[in-house]
Amino acid sequence: MPTLADRQATAARILAARLHAGLSRAQAAERLKISEKTIQRLEEIGTDSRLMIRRLARVYGVSPILLGYSTAELTAFIAEVAAKGLRY
Repeated sequence: MPTLADRQATAARILAARLHAGLSRAQAAERLKISEKTIQRLEEIGTDSRLMIRRLARVYGVSPILLGYSTAELTAFIAEVAAKGLRY
């Protein structure tokens, strides 16, 4: 289960991705077919929903892996890849 810090980090990445995409909350909400209030909530408290992460990533033009995984999950993934001698 994600910690509060993980949820806050996810929320920050969601906000940063929207801003990087150059979208207002209204534009993002329209493209995602959700309310602006939902966008605001996602940017404030994050989400655990992998489906929502994939939808956001597609609209914002970013990788769902970097957008939605917690810092601990990303660290573990990078360590696993490095241990196998693979490049990521």
